Amino acid sequence: MAHYQTGVQTRRSTSLVARQFEAYAELHPDTAKTYGLQHGELVTIKSKRGSVIIRCRISDTIRKDTVFVPFHWSKHQSINQLIDDQLDPHSKMPGFKYCPVKLSACVNEKLCEKF
Repeated sequence: MAHYQTGVQTRRSTSLVARQFEAYAELHPDTAKTYGLQHGELVTIKSKRGSVIIRCRISDTIRKDTVFVPFHWSKHQSINQLIDDQLDPHSKMPGFKYCPVKLSACVNEKLCEKF
């Protein structure tokens, strides 16, 4: 992982920015196959709060029922915009570590051209 926390400090380093310049969704090969996704293709990740379009990375080190997206990006690549804003009743913390999502290949050509 090239950036630390939100990236406020690490984004000042041109070498770190060059190493990781966009968000990504890490998927298990079987999950990617289920959704017809290839490594490097754009995937739409949607929750009840919104959606993001980012590139997918295929990795056999992740569980089949998990989609991992680092939170170091803002604006249109911010995965945090999909997270429910309700707090845990005991800890009063938001659920940053989990969020039910739906996956689909990015099929809107005009939208995909932006990436």
